[in-house]
Amino acid sequence: MADSNLKLKLKEKIEAHRPRITKLNKEFGEVVIDKVNIGQCIGGARDIRSLVTDISYLDPQEGIRFRGKTIPETFAALPKVPGSEQPYVEGFFCPIMWAKLPPQSSFGSGAMKVSPLYFIR
Repeated sequence: MADSNLKLKLKEKIEAHRPRITKLNKEFGEVVIDKVNIGQCIGGARDIRSLVTDISYLDPQEGIRFRGKTIPETFAALPKVPGSEQPYVEGFFCPIMWAKLPPQSSFGSGAMKVSPLYFIR
């Protein structure tokens, strides 16, 4: 089923990222950021204001990159709507979530077979 394949792909990405977070917490968990330490941020951020995110690089000349590709490169690589030069909007979800471009076969009559909203539920 498509649902279980998406869940497996997402699980693989999470499991691959987990050692990084574990190491960060182990090595720097007691480092004080302000009145909050890293252990509190990673451990659920209860009763604190915080945001944990990966740092992105924004090139001043080329702008935003999606998984190493500029916006024009990303547009060129994504599957196109038949009869259009524009890619499917849903196509942007795949490189963000899985670092892979979706194949044209992922798109039927104008939408991905499994909606990105699936992960929000």
